[in-house]
Amino acid sequence: MNTAVQWATLAMASPPGLVGQSRQIYCAWFSLGNIDLKLPTAQAHAFANGAIQALESGADSMGAHQAGLLAAGITGG
Repeated sequence: MNTAVQWATLAMASPPGLVGQSRQIYCAWFSLGNIDLKLPTAQAHAFANGAIQALESGADSMGAHQAGLLAAGITGG
């Protein structure tokens, strides 16, 4: 049996581990940047980090989005 098939079978035999809230939030912002905004991977990471830093500083979601764009090097114009 193929090793990848064995790993997949083993993985499906047990429930996935829990994902912490901070990781879920990061993944959501990264996905927004990478999938919805079609940013390259490195730029999507910068977007997610910028957005999360803004949220941690008290920004709302719109402010976090703008901060993420700025962190990713995207400016309005």
